[in-house]
Amino acid sequence: MIEAYIERWSSFQGATAYRWSIWRDGHRMHMGGTAHGEAAGAETEVRAFCEQSLGQQPDQITHL
Repeated sequence: MIEAYIERWSSFQGATAYRWSIWRDGHRMHMGGTAHGEAAGAETEVRAFCEQSLGQQPDQITHL
């Protein structure tokens, strides 16, 4: 099972960024290098990465 997590990071100054990571069977496979200003941008990127690198969409996407 391939799981994608969209993580919301907040700084002390109040800025928010969204990053993604991909997990398979409880082990992190990859973490995106680009911070996004919106969760939708991170989700679009993780879907594209999974399709290009793994040949399939993630089985589950969780927003944290």
